[in-house]
Order: sequence, then C-alpha cells, then structure tokens
Amino acid sequence: MKILLIDDEQALLKVFTETLQALGHFEVETAETGNDGMEKVRSLQPDLVLLDQVLPDINGNQILQMIKQDPSTKNIPVAMLSNFNQDNLVQEAINLGALDYILKYQVEPEDLVAKVNKLIKENVKQPAIENAVPLMPKEEKLAAPVVTAPQPTPVTPAPIIPTPNIVQPTVSTTPITAPTQVTPTPVKEVSSLPPVQQPTPVASTPAQPAIPTPPPSDEPIDLNKLLNIN
Repeated sequence: MKILLIDDEQALLKVFTETLQALGHFEVETAETGNDGMEKVRSLQPDLVLLDQVLPDINGNQILQMIKQDPSTKNIPVAMLSNFNQDNLVQEAINLGALDYILKYQVEPEDLVAKVNKLIKENVKQPAIENAVPLMPKEEKLAAPVVTAPQPTPVTPAPIIPTPNIVQPTVSTTPITAPTQVTPTPVKEVSSLPPVQQPTPVASTPAQPAIPTPPPSDEPIDLNKLLNIN
C-alpha cells in the first residue's frame, strides 16, 4: 500500500514516515507544499493521502477540494493530519469529503499506523483479478446441493359463520276428522194442556128384564116361566 504525506514540518514528517514504513510496511511518499502534493496525488495515485491543514502556499482544505473535483483523483481516500482544530476548519474538511480529522499532538506514531490500517481497510477497494478461479483443497469434496422443497403457501381458513337457529314449525301428524254431521232431533210440540180423551163409545145392550125373585116355595122353580121363554 502507498501512502502520501503532505506536510511542511520536516521533523514530524520524518517520524511519521519511518513509523509507517517500519510498523505498517507501507510505501511512503512525501511532499512539503500544496502544489507539489497535488502533482504527486495525480502521478502516484496513492491508496491514502495524509494532508496537513496549514502549508506554505495553499491550505489543506483547498487541496482536498481540488482532489475531490478532479475525476482522476476523486476516489482516493484523504484524511486530515493537523494541529489546527478550529470547528469551522474541521467541519469544512468533513463536508469536502475527508474521512477523518487527526490531531497531531493527540496521536502517537504507533496509533497513527493503526488509524491508517483502519482507513485503508474500510475505504480502499481491492482490485479484482480477472478470470480468477478459487482453489479448493484436494481432500475437500463438493457438497451436494441441498434442494429445498417449496413450502406450501399457508391458506387462511375462512371465518366460520354461525348458523342461525331456525325454529321449525311443529306439524301435527294426527289426521283431522271432519266434523260429525248432527241431525237435529225434531222436537215434538207439547201442548201445555193434557189431551182430551174422547169417550169410548159403548155398544148399547138392551136392558134385560129383571128377573123376579120367586117367593120361597118348596116347589121346583120353572126357569122357562121365569124367563118367559116360549
């Protein structure tokens, strides 16, 4: 990995360069002015730029803006490395695209190596290798693809609608008998008066002559004489 340090403090520039080379195993290039640093950004295409805020010819935020506006350098990661921590300078640098704002007096050389490693890991894309085929150990066998059967789509049951209780009319099974024809009994007229009984005619019998009772006599009685029978 290639690091470009743009800073005009030679003593600090030397310490940071040696630490990055020894501990981080980085290839380090340096520039002491803003214009020189911009030229090296275009020519070297470094993996990360550490940019000071105050330089002899131009300030760091102006160089940062130039890097981000140039199509050939806009994707190069840039972090500010300065002793000036005014809020307006820090906020402007972040708005222009700086990944971090590192204060020199707060960071040890060893800590700077850790920060650089993190920035590169998070922001530098590794170049793709065309037609690269991953190698597999000989003893490793390809696992058979697992075929997952499609899961049936759950069916939401229809809501159960309660059946209303319908009261069925009660039908009588007893046959209906036609009304019996009642013949009125003739009423006999009853007279309030008892019927008058007609006298039964009696046949007239001629009166028989009275038979005279004979005087007592010792002589036999002649009935014929008594009866005047001729």
